Amino acid sequence: MNSATPLKNKTLSIRNSIGRSPLRYGQFLIALAWLALSPAAPAVTPAPDGGYANNNTAEGTDALFSLTTGADNTAIGVDALYRNTTGSLNTATGFRALLNNTSGIWNTATGVQALLLNIDGNYNTANGVDALYNNTHGSFNTAIGQSALLANTTGGSNTATGSNTLQSNTTGHDNTATGNLALSNNTTGSYNTADGLNSLQNNTNGTFNTATGQGSLFSNITGSDNTATGAQALNDNVGGNGNTATGFQALFNNTNAGRNTADGSQALYSNTTGGDNTAAGVQALFMNTGGFSNTAFGLQSLYSNTTGTSNTASGYQALVDNTTGANNTAHGLLALANNTTGGNNTACGSAALIKTRRDRTILPWEVIPAKISPRGVIISILALMCLAWQARPTPSGSESKGRRKTPLSRASSGRP
Repeated sequence: MNSATPLKNKTLSIRNSIGRSPLRYGQFLIALAWLALSPAAPAVTPAPDGGYANNNTAEGTDALFSLTTGADNTAIGVDALYRNTTGSLNTATGFRALLNNTSGIWNTATGVQALLLNIDGNYNTANGVDALYNNTHGSFNTAIGQSALLANTTGGSNTATGSNTLQSNTTGHDNTATGNLALSNNTTGSYNTADGLNSLQNNTNGTFNTATGQGSLFSNITGSDNTATGAQALNDNVGGNGNTATGFQALFNNTNAGRNTADGSQALYSNTTGGDNTAAGVQALFMNTGGFSNTAFGLQSLYSNTTGTSNTASGYQALVDNTTGANNTAHGLLALANNTTGGNNTACGSAALIKTRRDRTILPWEVIPAKISPRGVIISILALMCLAWQARPTPSGSESKGRRKTPLSRASSGRP
């Protein structure tokens, strides 16, 4: 028979009961609460400063010094936005940037004294030392580069990119200048576009000009409605209006003449006062000075024309020697090439009327044209050979009928 197993009594340890006392639990909860309520550690050390009411940020001696109700401004640098009172949403970075701004809004100035004198101009961007320095009331201007739009006061909607671009502009508006010294002397001129070193550099009050290329429209002062595309195109233009020059040094010497169109390197190169001319081709109307209403299409066509008027030349070196002749029309290679002062001539075809004199027309094979290249000589010789073949004498009808073949006799044939 199984015997009963006596039960063993367990007694609680005094040590364990003391370890789980309410006092220990209370201390633990207090420690957790202290950690929860303690301030969060900063992300950077030392913690950033410069934050002020209305979301303004100022860093630097006397930055945002005069602020009253303006909001969302950022001023970094000594005296940046110093006089700003009610202006908002401005950003000034640099010594005395936007110094005098009081109520202007949405301006951005980066650089020493950028937008220094701005008072209430709005939506301006100045990036560079002294950029938009004198701007007071002008708005919607963008100046990128040292002294860009330096003198601008009330002019608006100007864009200047490059050192000293539009630096003299005061009240001119809607101008775009890209490149060192582009439109640098412009004061009141408006709606001009200059793209390239020195382009439209001397323009003061000319309007609606477009210059693309180094030195294009360089000397223009009062001329308007001109378009120059190419290095030094319309370089010397001063007051001429309505000219279009495309190509290196096209209309280079034009000063006050208007309504000329030159398309090609050095086309209408020497033109000064001649107007209403059209030249398309390298050195077309190259020597023209005062001639007007001329049209030249082709390499060196009307090359030597100086004051001749109302001439039309189409083809390589057509009317190439014409100087003062007027009302001539030449169409074709070397057509009227040697005409100088003759007028009212019409030549159509290769080497047509190639040499003219007061008393008669010299035949094509009597003279080798001047000013032509070796390739031109070959082409001319071929053309002259064709003309000579066409001019050859032909037998009359009676002579051709009288000629009959005589049959060979048997004796002459050598057969028995």
